[in-house]
Order: sequence, then structure tokens, then C-alpha cells
Amino acid sequence: MQRFGYQLALGMAAALLLVQPGLSRADSRACKAQGSSATDAALSGQAASVLDVLVSEERSAEAFSTLKTYLDQPEPEDTRPSDFVLRNYARLTLGAEYIRQEKYGQARALLSQARLDSPAGGETALLTAHSWQLQGNTDQALKWYMRVSARYRASPRVLRTVLDRAHEAADAGDRRLATRLYERVVAKALANVRELAELAGTGDDLSAVLLDRQSARDNAATVSGQLIRALLRGASTQALPHLQHVIDARRQMRCLEDELEALKQDMFQASEQQAQAGNFQTMARREESMIQRRIDSLKRQLETANARTKDGLRGRLQDQREKLAAVRKRQAELAQEAEQSASLKQEKQQLTQRRGELEAYRRENRQALRRELKEVILSLKRRYLDLAGEGQAGRASLMRTVALHKSR
Repeated sequence: MQRFGYQLALGMAAALLLVQPGLSRADSRACKAQGSSATDAALSGQAASVLDVLVSEERSAEAFSTLKTYLDQPEPEDTRPSDFVLRNYARLTLGAEYIRQEKYGQARALLSQARLDSPAGGETALLTAHSWQLQGNTDQALKWYMRVSARYRASPRVLRTVLDRAHEAADAGDRRLATRLYERVVAKALANVRELAELAGTGDDLSAVLLDRQSARDNAATVSGQLIRALLRGASTQALPHLQHVIDARRQMRCLEDELEALKQDMFQASEQQAQAGNFQTMARREESMIQRRIDSLKRQLETANARTKDGLRGRLQDQREKLAAVRKRQAELAQEAEQSASLKQEKQQLTQRRGELEAYRRENRQALRRELKEVILSLKRRYLDLAGEGQAGRASLMRTVALHKSR
């Protein structure tokens, strides 16, 4: 029995349903803020039955009937991420069964409804190509293999499958298809090796390059996406915590820079006010001294004044006392403004210190992440080189076979 390359996809279906669409912590908070509930991600009874079929070893008529019934229902316009993944894997699984039954046209009609931007997209395109190959239509098979190896050029799994199909074509005597697929795998694998070398040469900013290049939905298409996948799936690495720390530090650094910019504006305004306040304080002290002398003078006059002039003196004394209180209040306000200016300077020092600590924290985790990346890069490079080597060996073997037949 031919292997149709979809068994691996079935095993991944359950996990993909749980992780799609890959929300970050910030996205999760936003979802909570919008009032989403746990029931939003829950699977319906029918969807749960379909998932059971996908991850089960059972391939009975009843199981495939469950998939067919599910797919016969109209797809809702507001498809949830879980339904999006589930429906496309159901098409993939049922399409593979049709191919096993040699119902190639029916299989392709179903697979054509699958979304290539879904997690099942690569397997779907490979299966479509294989259906044409099994029917002996080299042109269509080659077209689809070229298409999938272009879209998922960095996926070792896709290149591995294309290479296996090249071996099958060589064994079946389809030299044109085998030759083109061998050449395709070698070209893509070596191109990926070169891109890995470029990524490895980006210095300490490698983690930032990966984060900037990562696709939101389909990171199987790029070497950086494959690197992130391999990095995060490594059970023995601490890459995920380091990567999260780098992401958190970058976000905090942006917030900190915003705070410093706002503080800079506040300090500029405060410095202008402080310059004016210096003149005001000098004038206020002089005015306070003058008013105090007037008050002292009025007090002395009251001591010797007769009854007729005392009321007037008391009124003038009260006016001066009110003026003195106003001047002292203004002095207190100026002193408070000076304290605020000093507080802003202290806050700037604290934020600057925090920025330095945050930068050191980010640099430490970025360097740790880079050490993890070096190992993953070497591992991924070996996979690409193995594919390229096997492709070159397969093509060379095919050329020897052709030459041997010609010599006879």
C-alpha cells in the first residue's frame, strides 16, 4: 500500500486545534477584555466526533461517513479557528481515503476545497500532486510538486515527501518526473542552507530578525519560521522562556521609551517655569521684606495713635497682613514647583537606571537564545544537507541507469 503522506497530519490535528490561531499574551488579554468566554473555543458534539476520527487509528466506513456528513454541511461565514483547522484536516483525510480507493477525481474535487493557508495546506497540495502521479499524469503532478515546494520551500517535511515521490517516480520508470523532483529538492534545500547561513551571520540581533520575519499564520514557508518551530519544539531547550523574555523586554522597553519622552517634555516645561520662578522668588522676598517693614511701622504708630486715627491704622495693617499672606502663599507655591522639578529629575534617573537594567536583561536573554539557536541552526542545516545529498545521489543514480540503458 502506498503511503499518502497524511498520517503525520492526522496526529497533529488535535494539537493544532488547541493552539490555533496562536494568540500571544497580549492578544489573550484583548480577547478577555472583549468578553470572550471559554465556550467560544469549545467544540460542538459533531466536531468532537470528527476530531475523534482524525486522531483515531480506525479507518472504518462509519468513520469516513462521519467526515463526509460533516463536510457536506455548509461552511459558516464566521468560521472559528478550531472549525477552520478541523474542516481542512477532514478534507485531507477523506481525500486520502478516496485516493486509496483510486477515486482520484473525487479526491481532487474534495482537496480543491481545502485552504492552502491552513495547517493542512502542505499535506493537501502534496496529496493532490501524488494523485496525479498515481494516475500517470506527469505534467499535472510536476505542476503541483513545483507549487507546493515553492510555497513550503523551507519545510523539511514537505521536501522529504517530494524526495520520496522522486524515488517512487524513478522506481516506476518516470525519469522526467524523478529528475525534476530531485533537482527541485536539491535546489530548495541548498537555498535554505544559504539562508540559514545569512541568519546565523546576523549577530546579536538574530532573535529580533526571527521575530520580525515570523509569519502570523504560515511560518512553514520561511527558513526563519522553520527555525522558530524547531526552536520551540525542542524539549531539551530553554528557548521558549528566553524568547518570551526577549519579547517582554522589547515591549517594556518601548513603554519605557514612551515614558522617558513624556518626562522629557515635562522637564522642559518645568525648567522654563523654574527659570521664571527664580525671578519671582527674588521679587517675592523683597516684597515680603517691604510689607513686613510696613507692618512693623503700622504697629508702632498704633501704640501712640489717638482713638480717632486707630481705626484707619488698623484697616491699613489688615491690608498689609493680607498682602503678606498672599506673598508667602506664592512663595510656597514656587517652592513646591521647585520640588516637583527635582522630583522629575529623580524620576528620570530612576527610569534611566531601569532602562539600563532592562537592556542588560534583554541582552542576557538574547545571548542565551542565540546559544540555543546555534544548536538548532546546526540541526536544521544537517536536515537540509541530508535532503540535498540524498537528492543529488538519487539523480546521479538515475543518470547512471539511463547511461547503462543507452549503452546496451
